Amino acid sequence: MAIIYAYQTDQLNSMVPEYYRTNQVRHVFKDCVNGSWVYEEPIQKISTELLSIQKDCAEFGWDGYNAAPISAPTIDYAKSAISQLTNIPQPELAPNADGEISFEWYKAPTQQFLFSIGEKGNISYAGRIGNERIYGNAQYLGTLPGIIEKTLSRIFGLTTPVVVLK
Repeated sequence: MAIIYAYQTDQLNSMVPEYYRTNQVRHVFKDCVNGSWVYEEPIQKISTELLSIQKDCAEFGWDGYNAAPISAPTIDYAKSAISQLTNIPQPELAPNADGEISFEWYKAPTQQFLFSIGEKGNISYAGRIGNERIYGNAQYLGTLPGIIEKTLSRIFGLTTPVVVLK
């Protein structure tokens, strides 16, 4: 199930065409009632990439060393978690040697963020906005920790969601 977020900022109207032209946001809709932009990022491409990672990294030592396999529960948690972040550019995905999946966003040297999720729903995150460093651990319990959405919203110049449709 896709989640759609609506945002309204001073910069947003100028950002949307750029995002659309660079194909970072797959679908952009204009809410004619209040003038805010509504983003929807399909997770189909990410789901396909996650399944490819699982297939390529299913065996112990998939990296040529001692990497743990990427398990089906890890993929399930990853799909569920990323489906909640439909309002931002698609992340880079990477398998980790500890059996987790990482989602990485890099906008500039001083604007970057990543989080990884494992087969028990454990989340580790780290990022940088200017001189501020953000990092920690959390448990995925069906929703992402607010710090993840807040940090990504800050990096991409968005404000707190004004509408969340499920």
